Amino acid sequence: MIFAITIGFFCGAFVAFHVSRWLVGYMSRRMARDDHQRRFMRSVAIIFGAISLAPTIFFTVMAGAVINRSGAADLELPGFGAAGIPVALALALVAMITVIVATAAVAGAAFGYLAARK
Repeated sequence: MIFAITIGFFCGAFVAFHVSRWLVGYMSRRMARDDHQRRFMRSVAIIFGAISLAPTIFFTVMAGAVINRSGAADLELPGFGAAGIPVALALALVAMITVIVATAAVAGAAFGYLAARK
């Protein structure tokens, strides 16, 4: 399980970085009027995403412990049996980290847009 959690963390951070980068880039191209506003949106999004990563990792550790303790039998992947539990746990961690960090980065970009308006 430790291996699954570690892989979930690193893959989740990697996927969250790229998804957030794409979403914030799309937002800044569509919403910003000038280069200053675009840079400010990206800067605030980076700050929000970085700040949200630590609580997200804590949240996923707690969720992983609950899944491992009580609902491990529910995570059995069809055709894999009990061997699919670590894979399903790692995929769940990747999904949680990606959604939470990307949402925080998009919210940061929105706040950056509002703050940089003229």
